[in-house]
Amino acid sequence: MYTDEELQNIVTMKRKRLWIAIVPAAILLAVAIAVFVYGQTSRSDTLWRLTAALTVVGGGYFLFYFGLCVRPLIFYERHVQNMLYGRRHENTGLLKEVGEQVCEKNGVQCRPVMINIGEKDDGKDDRLYYFDLKKEWPDLPLGSRVTIISNDMMVADVRAA
Repeated sequence: MYTDEELQNIVTMKRKRLWIAIVPAAILLAVAIAVFVYGQTSRSDTLWRLTAALTVVGGGYFLFYFGLCVRPLIFYERHVQNMLYGRRHENTGLLKEVGEQVCEKNGVQCRPVMINIGEKDDGKDDRLYYFDLKKEWPDLPLGSRVTIISNDMMVADVRAA
């Protein structure tokens, strides 16, 4: 389900967005420093307000953009790395439920998937996994026998058993 090419695309997109977050904030900070230095050399009592405003705007922009656009990519990059190179566990069982509700696991939006690994429909044998919402669920009907390869409850691959 996950490929090295997908991981490279995520890393490239993360770098671009990080630059979009850092460059404007750094420019605003540099302007704030220049205004501060000019205000100190000209002994101005009012330029500190402009310096403070530029600092707040630059910091606010950086925090907002980073939190909204960069941080989710950092989480997803870590997720894809774990799916590709992390420790994997394999379980085979009957597919009981594929939830439609969206939940968040380790910063990645997922949907819950429940399989039963026992011979009977015993609740103690139920296993809960989380399937990445960015991936398409394969055409597997409920009650079919499936094999789930996972890393820390996150589905790395699913196929018919």
